[in-house]
Amino acid sequence: MNPSNRVCMNPRFAVLAVVMLVIAGSAAAGELRLVTANSGVADEFGYSVAADANLLLAGAPGENDQAGAAYVFRCENQGCLQEARLSNLTVTSGHAFGAEVALFGADLFVAAPRQNAGAVFAYQRPAAGVVTAHSVLMAKDGAAGDEFGATMAFDGNTLVIGAPGDDNDRGSVHVYVRQSGEWVLQSHLFAWDGAARDRFGSAVAIQGDRIAVGAPFDGGIGMASPYARGAVYLFTRSGGLWAPEQKILAPNAANGDLFGRSLHLSANRLVVGAPGRNDHLEASWFERPGGSWQNLGSLLPTAPWRSTVRLEPLFAQRRSMGGVPFAAVFPSPGCGLLTNLREELAGYIEVGSLKLRSPRPGDLSGWAGSASSSGVFVAAPGRNVTTQQQGAVAWYDPVRQMFDDSFDTADLCP
Repeated sequence: MNPSNRVCMNPRFAVLAVVMLVIAGSAAAGELRLVTANSGVADEFGYSVAADANLLLAGAPGENDQAGAAYVFRCENQGCLQEARLSNLTVTSGHAFGAEVALFGADLFVAAPRQNAGAVFAYQRPAAGVVTAHSVLMAKDGAAGDEFGATMAFDGNTLVIGAPGDDNDRGSVHVYVRQSGEWVLQSHLFAWDGAARDRFGSAVAIQGDRIAVGAPFDGGIGMASPYARGAVYLFTRSGGLWAPEQKILAPNAANGDLFGRSLHLSANRLVVGAPGRNDHLEASWFERPGGSWQNLGSLLPTAPWRSTVRLEPLFAQRRSMGGVPFAAVFPSPGCGLLTNLREELAGYIEVGSLKLRSPRPGDLSGWAGSASSSGVFVAAPGRNVTTQQQGAVAWYDPVRQMFDDSFDTADLCP
C-alpha cells in the first residue's frame, strides 16, 4: 500500500513522560522487543498507541478492510503478553476502529472516527487479563464526516474528544467528565472565530482545568491549502464551565506551516508542532510569565520531511523524543527515526537523531508513540513483519537504549 492510501495520514508521534527506570545490564542496540499482533496485510498495527504502567494499547485500523481492531498487551520482564483484542459488532468496513486510542489506569478508549459521525468505545480493565466494554460515546448532533474521535486526550476524570470534520471541517471538541461511573458530556467547544475547513480539533491536549486545541488549517481555504498557517485555542474550566482563554498564532507565521497539528500541554508550558514549516517540523514553546501565553522559542530539527511531535519531559535526563516517520525519503522513503531533544530552562536543543534497529523503507517509525514506567513504545505501522504493512510497535528501555548511542544504522535507510 502506498502511504497515500493509509487510513488517515495523521502522523503524530508523542514524546511522553516516563518515570526513571533502573535496569541492570549492559546497553543493547535497538528495541527490547518488536511487539506485533496476529494481524494481516495493511492492518497497520501501531497506527495509534497509548501506554500506562505496564499496559500497552495499540490500534490496527486497517484490519479487516479498515473495519479495524485494537490490542491490549501487558508488558513486563522484557516481554509483552496480549491480553485482549478489541472490536465491536457495529464496526464494519471503512470505520477505522483503532485509528486513535487512549489509556489511563483501568480506562481504555478506542475511536472509530469513520463510523458515520464517529464513535468512541470505552472499556475497563478491572483485573489483569480482563477487559470489558463499558459504553459508546457519540456526538448527539453528529453528522457523517465529523470524525468524532479522530483525536483524544485524557486527564483523570476528564476526556477530550476532537471532531475536526464537524460543520464542514470547521471542527469542534467534546468534553466528557466521569459522574457516578458514567461519561457525561460537560461541554461542546468551538473556535470562537472559526471558519469552514479550519479543522479545529485536529489535536487536543488537557492538563487539569485547561485544554489546548489545534486548528492547523486556520487561515487557509481547505485541507490542501498552501495558505494554511494554523492556530491553537486555549480554554479554561471554572465551576464546571469552560471559557475561552487565548488564541495563539505561530511566531513568524508562514503559509503552509500547519501550526497546531500537534500539541503538548503541561502546567507551565505549551509546545506546538508545525509540520509544514519549510518542509520540516518546527516546535515552538509558550509559557505564561505574565498571565498570558507568550512564545519563548522555536526549534527546527535537522531531520527533513513533514512530521509531527508532542513534546514532554523524559524523567531525570530532561530529554524528549520527536518522531520523524517520513525521514530518509531519498533514496529510501519512510524509514523513520527519532529526533533526540534535550529540555533546558530556555526550551529545547537538538542533540542528535536515532534510528531504530534494522530500519526498512516504509516502516514509518515514529508515526505514533507513548511511554510509561515500562518503557517507550514507538509505532512503525508500515513495518513488514510476516506480511506487507502488518505493522509493529518497538518497545525500548529508555535508560539503556534511548540515550546511549547504541542504535543500529542500516544501508537501506542512510
